[in-house]
Amino acid sequence: MIEGAIRRSNGLREFFAHLEGQQGLRVLDVGLPLQANVNVITGLGHRIYSEDLFRELTGGAKGSVSPDLLDHCLNYPPGLFDGVLGWDMLDLIPNPEMVSPTVGRLAEITRVGAVLLFFFHTAEPGASVTAFRSQISSPGSLTLHGRGDYRLKRPFNNRNIENMFNGFRSLKFFLAQDGLREVLVVR
Repeated sequence: MIEGAIRRSNGLREFFAHLEGQQGLRVLDVGLPLQANVNVITGLGHRIYSEDLFRELTGGAKGSVSPDLLDHCLNYPPGLFDGVLGWDMLDLIPNPEMVSPTVGRLAEITRVGAVLLFFFHTAEPGASVTAFRSQISSPGSLTLHGRGDYRLKRPFNNRNIENMFNGFRSLKFFLAQDGLREVLVVR
């Protein structure tokens, strides 16, 4: 993938289709806060909350993740959010034991019917993959900027992802040719 290239995103397009025609929804962006994303979400009449969960879950500068981290990072009331832009952070979490509690916390803070968007790398275990800052270019496209390279500890296949979100209403997969699988999840 070319750094800074605009990438078509069917998952993002469907994410926005779920929000269409509604006003005043709350969307959580768990990536690096970007003004472009704030502008797009607020321009549609919604509120956006930013939480750089990727940095926290990968240990930031400390290199370690505390089990009580989710109480600090995702300390929101139950059912607050109507949408979550999760980007590619789930499959880059270095501690596999943190994936399930993270998904569980996201389930708690989203309302029934909320839509969540995640990207999963399709490389082999141990491969070096680039983590991205995902900048919304339009409701159906993104500009991806590298955020660092990481060793993929355990790529998630479709069955793993289905199991990860087994308490959610539905999942829809979008496979692109650039090594990212997009998954739209409805709670």
